Amino acid sequence: MTKKKHSANKYSNRNENFVTSEEIEKVDLYLENFQYRDYFSFLCKLRPNQKDEKLEVIDETDADDFNVDKRSGLVYLFVLDGKILKVGSTITPFVKRVQSYNTGKTRYRIAGKNSTTNYFCLQSFLKLGKVIDVYAFFPETEAADIFGTVMDVEPNPKHWERKILAALAEEGRKPVLCTQR
Repeated sequence: MTKKKHSANKYSNRNENFVTSEEIEKVDLYLENFQYRDYFSFLCKLRPNQKDEKLEVIDETDADDFNVDKRSGLVYLFVLDGKILKVGSTITPFVKRVQSYNTGKTRYRIAGKNSTTNYFCLQSFLKLGKVIDVYAFFPETEAADIFGTVMDVEPNPKHWERKILAALAEEGRKPVLCTQR
């Protein structure tokens, strides 16, 4: 009887199995048929840089209201060959979120110093080696009465992300890079 070998890495989990080209081929979640497509606009592209083990923001949109360095509070889609691979959100400008994904380096993972999501996404993109299109939806600010003063506040984009993921789950179509339950 042979003993089952355990990973030497105590941080090993399901996010250690990166997305492959074969899995991408099977994805049946196309941007053009996405029920919320009209809410999203092109934001930028992400180029995987294997040498430096990071993603680089390229081909940013010229729209002033879509500035990747300044505009915060968005829901984003990672799209490859017209297929939606991930729905995510961030309360920070998108370039800061990319910096967070870039902490998914192997050496940080071995040390247990990064999130499994960042590691899984970054390493999957690096292994795929293809440029990723990013689309964004910026929820409108809302008027709120805060201590007797009415002011515009940015809503938390996580609510829209959850709504989208719940709708996709009902259809049985979870994006391949969305690993959270």
